[in-house]
Amino acid sequence: MKRQYQQLIHAYLNYFPCVVLVGARQTGKSTLIEMVAGDRELFDLEVRADYNQVANDPDLFLRLNDNPIAFDEAQLLPELFPALRVAIDRDRKAYGKYLLSGSSSPDLLNAISESLAGRVGIIELAPFSFSETREIDSPKLLSLFREDTDAGEIFAQWFSTSIEKKVESLARYWFQGGHPEPWLRDSEQFSEVWSEQYLKTYVERDVARLFPKLSSVRFRRFVELLAGCSGTIVNYS
Repeated sequence: MKRQYQQLIHAYLNYFPCVVLVGARQTGKSTLIEMVAGDRELFDLEVRADYNQVANDPDLFLRLNDNPIAFDEAQLLPELFPALRVAIDRDRKAYGKYLLSGSSSPDLLNAISESLAGRVGIIELAPFSFSETREIDSPKLLSLFREDTDAGEIFAQWFSTSIEKKVESLARYWFQGGHPEPWLRDSEQFSEVWSEQYLKTYVERDVARLFPKLSSVRFRRFVELLAGCSGTIVNYS
């Protein structure tokens, strides 16, 4: 499915020597980096062979691979970022030479800020927007309800549907969320199972790694309370 980030990524590749896509797990970072990588060689650092090839000596690796290059799951190799700074400083005008993606984490953001400040453009990748799930180019939800919008065929199909169908589409998006996998599988049962497993992985692995002393049961309850407040006014007291 087409992502509206693609145009922004290509713009950033003309502005910065290095562009980094960050975001939560399963938001489509790996798929998107494959789509925009073009002719550059892509190294997936979750693949042991790729990881070893880069990790043995990141400085030497970047010297030997001087062409535009992409790294997926870059947060797994913090030693890569100082080597990137040295490689970028050899030719600061080589814009768009390095394209990286990684799951948002304090370690990744610290590595970027410490090593690549002023050399990097960071794009925070969210799950699908509503218009992306409808395969509509416009990122603005409200434009779907304006009859004077410059439509095109997909917009025309949207306007020709009944108000009940429109509300049904919006309700499905609001309750299912925007993570790509459930949309691609298009199964309500799969979506429920996937969401449960996603939350379990997030609470029991990601959050537990960052905060080892945090009670996973209490934190999960906290997340569920937040979900119940969705769409309401937050009372900070």
